[in-house]
Amino acid sequence: MKRHVCFELTMPNRGSWNGRWGGEDRKHYIIKSFSEKAFEKLQANLIGLWFYRWDDGWCAGIEGTEISGTESGRRKRMKTGFCGYDWMVNSIITYGNIMTDRERRETSHV
Repeated sequence: MKRHVCFELTMPNRGSWNGRWGGEDRKHYIIKSFSEKAFEKLQANLIGLWFYRWDDGWCAGIEGTEISGTESGRRKRMKTGFCGYDWMVNSIITYGNIMTDRERRETSHV
């Protein structure tokens, strides 16, 4: 049986001139499916809330929640893309937090 995880992107802090984000009125989802074994192994990297802050005042939030197969289909139909931040979800799944390639290289040398 597959376990489905929905990662939702939000921008809780916006450094724009008007404090708004152009994508705030749309749903930004990435849906991933995992085998039972993979889900159990990676659960700490799948379910939760992660943030990434840039120096310019912007902050991305990624929330991972387990959803049903039915809900997975519904959300896939209503999603509008992930605004180029798919790398954040890949980083969360692989490393348990959001880090750029540069940040990973810098921390691996510490």
